[in-house]
Amino acid sequence: MNGLKLTFALAEHGHLSQQQLESTLWAAANALRGPVDPGDFKAYVFPVMFFKWISDSWDHEHAQAVADFGDTLTEEIEADYHTFAVPDGCHWTDVYETVHHTGAKLDNALQRIQQANPDSLAGVFGDVNWANQERLPQTALAALLASFHSVRLDPDSVNGDMLGSAYEYLLREFAEASGKKAGEFFTPRHVIHLLVKILDPKPGDSIADPACGSGGMLVETVAAVRATGGDPRTLRLNGQEINLTTSAIAKMNLYLHGLKDFRITRGDTFREPKLLDGDALQKFDCVIANPPFSLQNWGADTWATDPHGRGTYGVPPAKNGDFAWIQHMITTMKDDTGRVGVVMPHGVLTRGDSEARIRRALLEEDLLEAIVDLPSKLFYSTTLPVCLMIFRAKKSAERAGKVLFVDGSRHFVTGKNQNSMSDAHIEAVSAAFHATDPHVESVEGVNRRSVSLREISANGWQLNVGAFISNGPAEAPEVEITSSRLLECMGAASLRLAAQAKAVDSLFSKLSRTKGLATGNKFPSTQLGNLLTRSGETVPVEDGAIYPCVGLLRDGMGVLDREPFVGGETTYKKLSVVRKGQVVYRTITAFEAPIAVVPASHDEYHVSGVFPVFDIDDSQVNPDFLRWITRWKPLHAQMADRCKGTVLRRKTLAVNDFLEIEIPLPQINTQKVIAEFLDTVSVAMAAVNGDQALLQEVMNVVLTHEMDSVGAL
Repeated sequence: MNGLKLTFALAEHGHLSQQQLESTLWAAANALRGPVDPGDFKAYVFPVMFFKWISDSWDHEHAQAVADFGDTLTEEIEADYHTFAVPDGCHWTDVYETVHHTGAKLDNALQRIQQANPDSLAGVFGDVNWANQERLPQTALAALLASFHSVRLDPDSVNGDMLGSAYEYLLREFAEASGKKAGEFFTPRHVIHLLVKILDPKPGDSIADPACGSGGMLVETVAAVRATGGDPRTLRLNGQEINLTTSAIAKMNLYLHGLKDFRITRGDTFREPKLLDGDALQKFDCVIANPPFSLQNWGADTWATDPHGRGTYGVPPAKNGDFAWIQHMITTMKDDTGRVGVVMPHGVLTRGDSEARIRRALLEEDLLEAIVDLPSKLFYSTTLPVCLMIFRAKKSAERAGKVLFVDGSRHFVTGKNQNSMSDAHIEAVSAAFHATDPHVESVEGVNRRSVSLREISANGWQLNVGAFISNGPAEAPEVEITSSRLLECMGAASLRLAAQAKAVDSLFSKLSRTKGLATGNKFPSTQLGNLLTRSGETVPVEDGAIYPCVGLLRDGMGVLDREPFVGGETTYKKLSVVRKGQVVYRTITAFEAPIAVVPASHDEYHVSGVFPVFDIDDSQVNPDFLRWITRWKPLHAQMADRCKGTVLRRKTLAVNDFLEIEIPLPQINTQKVIAEFLDTVSVAMAAVNGDQALLQEVMNVVLTHEMDSVGAL
């Protein structure tokens, strides 16, 4: 039983595909430890990850073209299938199979891919000298490539949401490793989420981030529009970033989130703004940023005569460019629908001299809509108190002549190094901002106040939140820790474990009496061709129609949702329909064992032609038994052995060869007992994993006295 437990623990973990992907990517980063400073991991890991994604996607698109055109496929036709051109000798496999001077080969491949895609990939791989073995030894590069080699990043294996989330996971990990340097490229997700909810981007909006970093603000606007049922493809996304590596990361971030229609430029926003409409600054519906605080030597000497009129309200100090960012963003918002959301330190609310004059001018123009005070210690790069400043070209009648102050400073989750805001905190603060009644001074526990410009003038045009919202100290929630409560939790866990253990023991006793297992004899075997019949059910692809799509996880670990096929946007002329209980596998890269029995949750989904679909003869084989067979290592080994092709990543498993694979086939009643046993063991192990998490929570409460956590128990 020990061997069974280990095997199925890994199998259950495989269902956590997002976590599995993230841990694999982090392992790739750790391959660089030693020769590369952790703060520089991103410059090496992201280009390699992006290169792997381009190559795997190219393979996927090639398979689509072959499936559609077969022997009539030409280079001209296939070129229309590919998002990016990959020149000969520049595929992932070409680099991975290079044993000596791999860095030089990689450098050449990345440069040639950029040159072959000048409009979309210029500069996307950054400026790392991959051939410099003193900086990146051959062994470290080989380990980095090997870590990525086992992961397929094509659309059949990971969808855009998974890949984008994994990318953000790496950004977060790199930010923690970089410490204060993280502020140059990373804004915490909860801050972005709140700012975007406040600005409320709409389908068709033009969005700009003049200090876009790794592109997180732009990605979040897409997620926000999608969440409200809008079409994010109608958004027009723009960003400018001065740092070469960071601007490259932003491009990769957007591509890996499934976005294609965007513009990321590299350059100094103050001295050389590049988001232009002819010779003038382009205007946008929504301008959003977390710019570097208190930037020195930003270009004050030319601000008064700025050709774009950004110095209209005054010239900020040469050693502090905070109000330069604000003025740039206000200048680039549209005159009717324009709004600005910017993260700023509290100093902009109260500092004197030239900044006081600019602040007063902006207030007198009635451009400042709101100030949202944020909790402390949210950022990697600073411990300074910060706020969100919201500007709007045309304020509503209820807000005209006033500034809304929202105090979100007490709504956070305490962390060891950084604090954070939960989804509930974000919803509450957002609700406080969006409430339209100017007389309401508390929404969902968040204090707010609408303050007239006359009252602000009486305060010397200073905007410190405490001058307008009076808050006493937050009361700690009253939580009682009792031994009876902890015993109740642990008792419930024991009962669940005992019930699972009893079920496993009962089925194991039954299994031990099963003919074949009890005698130690092997079950008879049969070929899959005796059990499966190729399904011919297809549907034609019609313009505008949406077809739910299913993908396969490797090692028989089941199915996952993919982006649906959309008629008129996909190149497929017809799709295969999959139904509950059918078997489906992927012909390309079948050595990774992408195979599954279709669950009820994915009945009537669709796949492309590289996924053969089979009906099961349920008079001979139990579908639940066959589901466990698809997760069986010897089956995976046979799939790998039968793949044909000269290049590893392009090997395929033909249907006839697949149907010759042999599997054990006990009597149908025995199959049912085996499937029930394995299902019960799987559930029991999931219960153990869950109760281990509960035990850890109890330990945290008792040992660290985190009283607030007990309420969750």
